[in-house]
Amino acid sequence: HKISASGVDLGGDLIFSRRLGFTGTPSDLLPASMGKCGFAKGTEGEIVHTLTSTGVVRLVLIKSKDWTSKSLLDMIAKSDDALEQPMHALIDTGALITGMSNRDVAVYLIDRGLPLDGVVFLDEKDTKLIYEKKDRRVIKEEDSLIPMERRFAFYDQVHTTGTDIKHVPNAVACLTIGKDMTFRDYAQGAYRMRGIATGQRINLLMVPEVDELMRRELRGVGPTSEFESMSDEERQLHSLVCWLTLNSLDSECKQFNFLVQQDLGNLYRRTALSQLLQTVLDPKFSFDSSKALVAKCLNCFREELSVDVPESVPRPESFTTKLMRAQEHHADFITSADRQLLSRVLDKLRAVQEQQAGYGLAQEQEQEQEEEKEQETVELPDMQPVIYSDLAFVRTDEAGRAWGLEELVRGSGRRGGSEQTRAKWVPNSANAASPPFPFYPAADFAIHLGQSLKLPPSLHVSRNWYKPEWRGPRRLKNAVMLFEWMPSLRELRQLGAPLPKEDARLLEDARRVVSWIWRTYATKGFLRVKTVHALLEKALHLKLSSEVFREVLGIDSTQGARQEAAGSGGGDGRDGGGTSGGGESVGKTAATLMQDGGGGADDGDGDGDDVALRSESELFALLTGPALRASSAGRNFALVTLREAETLRMIIHA
Repeated sequence: HKISASGVDLGGDLIFSRRLGFTGTPSDLLPASMGKCGFAKGTEGEIVHTLTSTGVVRLVLIKSKDWTSKSLLDMIAKSDDALEQPMHALIDTGALITGMSNRDVAVYLIDRGLPLDGVVFLDEKDTKLIYEKKDRRVIKEEDSLIPMERRFAFYDQVHTTGTDIKHVPNAVACLTIGKDMTFRDYAQGAYRMRGIATGQRINLLMVPEVDELMRRELRGVGPTSEFESMSDEERQLHSLVCWLTLNSLDSECKQFNFLVQQDLGNLYRRTALSQLLQTVLDPKFSFDSSKALVAKCLNCFREELSVDVPESVPRPESFTTKLMRAQEHHADFITSADRQLLSRVLDKLRAVQEQQAGYGLAQEQEQEQEEEKEQETVELPDMQPVIYSDLAFVRTDEAGRAWGLEELVRGSGRRGGSEQTRAKWVPNSANAASPPFPFYPAADFAIHLGQSLKLPPSLHVSRNWYKPEWRGPRRLKNAVMLFEWMPSLRELRQLGAPLPKEDARLLEDARRVVSWIWRTYATKGFLRVKTVHALLEKALHLKLSSEVFREVLGIDSTQGARQEAAGSGGGDGRDGGGTSGGGESVGKTAATLMQDGGGGADDGDGDGDDVALRSESELFALLTGPALRASSAGRNFALVTLREAETLRMIIHA
């Protein structure tokens, strides 16, 4: 369990009897006990009028789909003719500038020829800084002598709300539009220009993917006669506000559900807190006698946390049913007056959900029809960047195929040698009498227009999760479960996995790290195994006992093994000659790295500290050899669907 609280606990009457609030972005989504929000008359209409006025706002559509964050910055720095000039601010409400810090953006704009003398930005601590072109330095904004008309301001997405930077009365700003924005985000970003309606203006920057998304989602909105009589620029601005308002409605519906849940929870939490304080503050209070009541009151403020995976797919439960169950669980703390309020809130919630369901069904049917038409005509050039969230996804051939556990053995048995774990897939049409193996190598997996990865042959993907013969954009299932199976215990064996010699870059990096370890920790020309033991524990994040450490290396603590180690010798060159292949004895390799008892490294405590590594090449052989990079042959892993995982679990526990 965890103790939980929410804004309703502060805004409601749980703690304070009187609450007052003031905000520049009012909303009716308030705790029920606070009543209605008092809106300033005409303010919302004034904001909409300003942001749809062609004399204040200008929409600029980026035509190329090859745009990047830096190409957008180049448009601003080089005074692109498509943007109204001169530019004094970039307000990134759409979060289109990615992969760069605020300071990086300031430096980039100056380096690309921004015709101003400094760029103002905010750092991670919300401190206003300015990057000056002349001295190429960053100082606090208030310490700069650059006049206001020679300054440029960058507002990153986080600081497009609640940040004030002064601008000249005729300043022009560039504001980006993103796919997840709401009307509140738009208004908040635009009104960073405090004089927007009295001389300051806005350039709206919209990329083609967002424009296509907006047009697609507004297809079901019928134009009015007033809209038809507008100019093209006015239609663009009104369409943008309409789309952002629809996004706001969707966001507020989700917030409304949370608010209802918190409001109804406040009913029993308020009574529970009152009883708890009354009990605890009683002079005759005794914890032993009141233990049950105290625990019951505290349970109202706890939320259950469960990590148990159900054995079967749980049936979906409506939001209203969940609320009713929570109220029944704490029924002892709900008064008769609260029950009447509860009934009214639930009736209102059911009505809202019915309206949402009806609207959502109609919208979904219409969008499916539009997507089918788009799918018939869409053409994707090979080198064109694709925004998968905006595509009409292919939904054909999604039915899964049932398979039996015996197929895991059958699939392994018909492939011999080292390839027996590679479950090659066969298209359904190739041989209907012999269905394809349920898994195929993960190295063959690739999404539409994507490339496969170099993955080990023991890793597979279920055909029910993603079929390799699919074509076109597909949504990947978000439930990821990994299934492990071994077709035959007789074929299961341990293998060493030395660092691949063909990977020159990886080997060079390993040598550089080993060299640093040797220079840092080696003393008197040797490295004690006790030191290596501690280093391995740090690197592997494991606690290794001395016995386990020697067992991993294949070293016997007897004198005979020590003599064998002394007789086996070892090189002191840097050619990594101590590295053995997967078929050699790990114990023999490790033995060559041990110094015999007469090496002079004993510190006299008799704990075996005299055994040491004698050269950097021996340490390299130890760390990159097969002893610490073990793997198993005959062990397979497969990415499966949630339904397959649930079925396998039921079979295992049957």
